Amino acid sequence: MIFIGKLLKTRGNKGELVLSYSPYIYFSAIKKGKELILKSEKYEKLFEIENTKNLENNRAIIKLKTIDSINSALSLVGYSVYMKGLKEEEVLKEFINYDVFDTENKKLGKIVNLISSGRNELIEVESDDNTFLIPFAEELIKQVNHELEFIIVDLPQGLIDLNK
Repeated sequence: MIFIGKLLKTRGNKGELVLSYSPYIYFSAIKKGKELILKSEKYEKLFEIENTKNLENNRAIIKLKTIDSINSALSLVGYSVYMKGLKEEEVLKEFINYDVFDTENKKLGKIVNLISSGRNELIEVESDDNTFLIPFAEELIKQVNHELEFIIVDLPQGLIDLNK
C-alpha cells in the first residue's frame, strides 16, 4: 500500500472529488477499477475508482463507486488516500532513465537505479565522472516532470561528492 495523496474538496453535485496526488505518482496509476484506502484519524474506508480525469499541478478529479452525491463526497474531504496493490518500488522504478537537474538547471546526471533501504528509498544517479545517491525525499525533490522525464533536486552542499 502506498500513499497517493489527499482529497481536497468536492466537485459538482454527483460525488466527484478533487485529489491532490503526489508528484511521485503517475496519473496513469490512478485508474478505473483500482481500489483505494481512505484514511482519517478515526476511520479507514475502502473504495473502488469509478472514473478519473487528470488536472494540472498533480491534481485529479476522481469518482468513487457508491459516492453519488455532494453530501457523500463532503464526508470524505480531508482523507488521505492510499492505493492497494501498489508498492513504492514499483512507482519509483518508473524514474529510471530520468534526467536529474539542480535548481539552477545544471544537469547532474541520469537515474540508473533504485536502492531500497527499508524505510528510505535512494536513487542512484550517474554523471560523466561520478555516481552518487540521492534520498528520494520530498524535501529534496522540487519538481517532477513525467512527460519530459526529468526531476529537479535541491541538494545539500557536498552530497554529490560523497562517493568520489
